[in-house]
Amino acid sequence: MQTTSRSNRDALMQAIDIYRDAMRPFIIRQLRRVQGASVEELIERGLGDRQADEFYRRLDENGDIESAIDLNYFPKIFRDNWRAAFAQQFNDDPSVQNMLWLIKTARDQIAHPGRQDIEAEYTRVHLYHIADLLGRINAPDEKQAVEAIRDNLFASAESGEQADSMPLDEGSQIRDGQDTPQRRSSNNLTPWREVIHPNNDVALGTFEAAEFAADLQQVHDGRADATGYGNPVRFFNQTYITPGLRTLLVNTLRRLSGKGGDPVIQTKTGFGGGKTHSLIALYHLVKSSDALINPPPDSEEHQRTSEEIKGIMQEAEWASTAGIRPRVAVLDGTFLAATDLTVTKEKGGPLNTLWGVMAYQLGGQDAYELVGEAARGGTAPGGSQLDRLLEHVGPCVILMDELVAYVRNAGEAQDNIYTFMQ
Repeated sequence: MQTTSRSNRDALMQAIDIYRDAMRPFIIRQLRRVQGASVEELIERGLGDRQADEFYRRLDENGDIESAIDLNYFPKIFRDNWRAAFAQQFNDDPSVQNMLWLIKTARDQIAHPGRQDIEAEYTRVHLYHIADLLGRINAPDEKQAVEAIRDNLFASAESGEQADSMPLDEGSQIRDGQDTPQRRSSNNLTPWREVIHPNNDVALGTFEAAEFAADLQQVHDGRADATGYGNPVRFFNQTYITPGLRTLLVNTLRRLSGKGGDPVIQTKTGFGGGKTHSLIALYHLVKSSDALINPPPDSEEHQRTSEEIKGIMQEAEWASTAGIRPRVAVLDGTFLAATDLTVTKEKGGPLNTLWGVMAYQLGGQDAYELVGEAARGGTAPGGSQLDRLLEHVGPCVILMDELVAYVRNAGEAQDNIYTFMQ
């Protein structure tokens, strides 16, 4: 009977075990810094009833809090103790919590292997995530061990020593030596690194992940890197306009010109799917159309961007010679605070509500006063108030990002925020 090779699964499971054993003491160290509650209470805080019972049963059996913390608990422990215990360690980087969930999901998937190995790219991505997290919790030896697993696995794969792998739960096994059209085709493909050359910062190892994480608020405030995504022309030079992004841009222009288009668009993708990137593209289009369609004549890259933007305008039936001048408001939930009563404008109106901030950005103090009573009282404005506001400011684009983060910290104001959003 032939034995199926599962080298990808075995490598990922080995790395996850290293990650689990390094993360447990780190979690305990961080939680011990939180005052007013025991480590056990802080762990239980994020768990459901079943997992909490399981945690205490394991603790009673072993008498060791480390071994009682299952890997499945990690994302919930981080989520419910993020500000108090973990945010400073990770520079308040939200991608950390996402990586924890991805690793948990991977562990769940490989715990019950099917007939086939997991696919190589799935393994590679998760090994990178694990090594990254281990580096961030100051576990250099464990990080190096995972990197060695990764490098050895894929060095073998590139030299032809590893059998082709299949996605989880996909298809039947390919027998050794069996030739298929897919296999013949893949053998003839040029390696991607010979087709696409990485930017210099990537090739030289000077790339900083934080610089790649575009921030809509920084673009709006003018704090974004003027040589990167804060520069509208450079942003579009480095952005591939997908069909989805093009539809968003065209739809918005059509709506602004009164030619149809949806009044409300909700973007839905997984983490890293491009929601903020799409909002920044929209921001640059409506704020910097002149710069985008009139680039320097001696710049080939800028000329390509100009033609692409003109094509979007043409599809939206918007004359490329007519500037785009809507009012723009940016509501970034990781920047705004529902509890901030200290920020005031001109006549002292507090900017402690989404509708107050939105109105002030769209039309200054006059626009703010149209919802001022609701803003000062912290209550949601009625539809008639919002109608008067939008009639007052005219065509406008309201960009909302990371609203879950804002609502999560809003406390008793959550009901009013839901009413406003509805």
